[in-house]
This record gives sequence, structure tokens and C-alpha cells, in this order.
Amino acid sequence: MPLPRPQTLAALVLLTLGAGAMAASLAQSGSGGAAAWTNERAVEYQQAAGELHRLAFAPDSAESREKLALAQARYDTLRGELDAARSGGWSPADLLFWGGGALIVGAGLAAASGRERARTNEHAHRR
Repeated sequence: MPLPRPQTLAALVLLTLGAGAMAASLAQSGSGGAAAWTNERAVEYQQAAGELHRLAFAPDSAESREKLALAQARYDTLRGELDAARSGGWSPADLLFWGGGALIVGAGLAAASGRERARTNEHAHRR
């Protein structure tokens, strides 16, 4: 049995790696591993917003102003985290997914290159 051409072998390796990376990205995003904003953080954010609202309408006193400042700081921190999660950036799952796609495209190019070389070699041997 003849050995596969190097381009065919490269295509198979790239295809396998690409499919594996894409599957890993889907598993990671499905498990919440890539999620920058969790349900627990959402609950904290809602509670902080509720507390801030409640304190904003509380009777004015030194104690209530101090509590309001702390609640505002907590809310601002959580809001900043939410905004950062919404604005995205590249998560590990995104990198795996698009990297896997690039590997699969590379597999197609390697396979096409191998077929073209085989045709060129056959044509050269016929002469």
C-alpha cells in the first residue's frame, strides 16, 4: 500500500486539528467557560441596582449618604463589568472556533495543492 502524499497527510492533520478546535470551542462556550458575565453576576447586578435605587430615595442623613456612596461604587463596578462583557473582545472559545476554521481552510488548500501536483506529475509523465 503506497504512503499518502505529504499534502494529503497535511490536509488530514489540519482537518482533524481544525475539527477538534471547533468542537472544543463549542463545548467551552456551551459550558459557560467563555462567558464573561455569569448568572450569579447578573443577580448581583440586579441586587446592586435595587439597593442603589432604594437608598437614592431614603431619607437624607449622614449614614444614608455613606450607604448610598458605597452602593453607587458597587453598582458602578458591576456595571463596568457588564459593559466590558457586552463589548466582547475575543474569548478563548472564539479563538478556538475561528482558529479551527482557519485550520480547516488550510486543510482544503493542502488537499487542493496535492491534487494539482498529482495532476501536474501525471501530465509530465505522459510526455
